[in-house]
Amino acid sequence: MSRGHHCYTKIFIRSLLSLDGKSQPPESDPVKRKGNVFLEAWDGLVISRVEIRGIAIGITRFGEGGLQVVIDDGSGRITAIAWNSTPAQPSLIPPPNVFYNKFVSVKGQLSGFRSELQLRIDDLVVIADREEPTEECHWWLDVKEQWENLAASARSATLAPSTNTTNHCCPCLCHSSMSGLPTPCRTLGKPSCWPSSFVRAVAVLSSTIRALPTPEGPPIQFTLAEIIDLVKQNLGESQSLSASACYPDCASVEAVRELTRLRFMEPHGDSLLLRHSPPLDEITIPVPSPGRLPRYPMTPMETLLTQPNQSVIELKKRVR
Repeated sequence: MSRGHHCYTKIFIRSLLSLDGKSQPPESDPVKRKGNVFLEAWDGLVISRVEIRGIAIGITRFGEGGLQVVIDDGSGRITAIAWNSTPAQPSLIPPPNVFYNKFVSVKGQLSGFRSELQLRIDDLVVIADREEPTEECHWWLDVKEQWENLAASARSATLAPSTNTTNHCCPCLCHSSMSGLPTPCRTLGKPSCWPSSFVRAVAVLSSTIRALPTPEGPPIQFTLAEIIDLVKQNLGESQSLSASACYPDCASVEAVRELTRLRFMEPHGDSLLLRHSPPLDEITIPVPSPGRLPRYPMTPMETLLTQPNQSVIELKKRVR
């Protein structure tokens, strides 16, 4: 039941109804509306085509070739409508039992019917034939990630009112000093959605902190507050960190997160341990398939990796 390729915004039904309620009159004075509906989430983001996923809890045929599907995603319910373009061939619309009580994905255009918000279906597919909590959890995470990326992009695209130039805006939920706070602020979205100045600040801090330990020396132990204080004391040495007042705090926290993911750093009680390199027993050495060897002269290490009957333990000894 596809009608072409469009850009659809992943969203929860609760969010749709909330955005729609902001621009609607009180229920005591309902207004009939018809046609496409455009919802403004914030300045610069207008939603018209959406994708929702949930359980098809009700399916009803109406008129000549019409199908009404009620979708419940756990946060709310919405009615989705599909019309058969050729009523003489009702078989083009699948029977209700194909979708009923199944986890489905619905893509379509927001539209109004009387005072109700509906979804005019462009595409309707079954995601899971039976109860599958994993699919629903993945969907909630996908929606959450998309909206965080949209929020981070909106922050990086803000314009200064007087100079008409892009602000050095931090994509974090907190802009106050985090020194000494047990729970630091949280960064929204992926690096591809962050302002370029914030990406540079994080890269500068991450590379600088990684260079502190020596290969032969023991791990360095310090707290997050000590890192932030050290950054503030040497703020004048980096133009990237001086681009915004919140960068010493927020970029330091994000650099620590990055080093922790890369295993250069790990929590140790109330402090952090920083190593020169990740523990060797946590390094995974990929062994390429013998049938997919590179078409160029291999380095000694690549030659070693392609030798048969070579165990990972022997490889790690060679690496040492």
